[in-house]
Amino acid sequence: EITADGAGLSPYVEVTPHIRTGASVGAAVTLSKPSCKVIIVPGSTEPGATRRINTGGISLKFLQTLR
Repeated sequence: EITADGAGLSPYVEVTPHIRTGASVGAAVTLSKPSCKVIIVPGSTEPGATRRINTGGISLKFLQTLR
């Protein structure tokens, strides 16, 4: 966890995934609610098997997106 000081400055922090090309050095940023925006790869879903009321073995592939 990183905390900014009263002036809004913080120590160096590693950002993953890396910041896109073209970002301005020294620009102000807001970091909140970490998340991963993704899309499901079409045709990659497997429904799994249902036994009584439980379903298991469901699978899918996803790609991270910046949309």
